[in-house]
Amino acid sequence: MSTQNLQDLWLDRDLTWLEFNRRVLAEALDERTPLLERLKFLAIFTSNLDEFFMKRIAVLRVENAGTHTKLLADLRAVIVDMVQQQQACFAALLPRLEQHGIRLLGWKDLSDRQRVEATNFFQQNVLPALTPLVVDSAHPTPFLSNLSLSWSVPAR
Repeated sequence: MSTQNLQDLWLDRDLTWLEFNRRVLAEALDERTPLLERLKFLAIFTSNLDEFFMKRIAVLRVENAGTHTKLLADLRAVIVDMVQQQQACFAALLPRLEQHGIRLLGWKDLSDRQRVEATNFFQQNVLPALTPLVVDSAHPTPFLSNLSLSWSVPAR
């Protein structure tokens, strides 16, 4: 078998990994899957995609001296398509969740009492766990731990 024939048979590991994650997304898109299971599959899909960006896209971009340009473009096309499907699925699930009394609300949608409760919860449970990081000329790139939530607040 010639080298050219082998290259035609070779499957890129990153593209095949995305196809695996597409199967996870397919479970969320499947109307036969129970509602909360569909949400769980969307969460798994999202978590997998986050890890893919942290591990693979980051490496490909660092190694990219023009060598991975086509691969990155191919990956982007696949990812954009899947994320659009994910967003459409989530949007379609929201009304079904609401039929079961599960609603996602913004701050403006809360009553005054709910806002007080949310503020108290934040101050008692979230605020103590926050760790401020300074970004200045002495600390231009602070350590951001993996799978953590980081907020950026501009200085006044």
